[in-house]
Amino acid sequence: MIYVLPAAVSVAAALAPIIAMPILPVAVAAGAGVLLVALALTAGWRWPATVAACVFLTDYAGARWLIGGPADLVAGAALGLLLLLLLETVDIACRARRTIAQPGVTRSTLLRAASLGAATLALAALVGAPASALAAFVPAVASPVLAAAGALGLAVALAAVIARAVR
Repeated sequence: MIYVLPAAVSVAAALAPIIAMPILPVAVAAGAGVLLVALALTAGWRWPATVAACVFLTDYAGARWLIGGPADLVAGAALGLLLLLLLETVDIACRARRTIAQPGVTRSTLLRAASLGAATLALAALVGAPASALAAFVPAVASPVLAAAGALGLAVALAAVIARAVR
C-alpha cells in the first residue's frame, strides 16, 4: 500500500510534460522516468527516483521550450511540488520496505505534503500576478539572471521552512 502513492505521483509528474506537448519524444522520456521510479520502488534504492525527478523536470522544461511563449508559473510550481512529493514518498517507501506501516504514517505524510503544497501554490499565485506585470519592463537579457535569483530565494525560503519543521 505504501508504494501506491509514489507510483501515482510519478504518473502525475509524467503527465505534466505530455499534457504540455503531446509528442512521442516527450512521452518516451516521461515513460523512462516512470520506469526509474518503478526500479526505485522494487529495488529499494533512492537514486533512481532522484534521476527520475531530473528526467521529469528536464522533460517538462523541454516541452515548455518547444511550445514557446510565456512560462506558466502555477504549472511549474505544481510540477515542483509533485517532484518534492515523489522524492519524499519514495524515501518513505524505501525506509518502510518489508515493514508494516501504520495508516497514521501515510496520513501525516500526506497532510504535511498537502499543506506545504497549498502554501506554495497560494504564494505562487499571489506573487505571480505582480511578477507578470513587472515582466513587461524587464529586458530579455536580464530574465535568466532574475529567474535564477528568484529560484535561489525560493530554495532558501523552503529550506528555512523545512529546517524549522524538523526541529
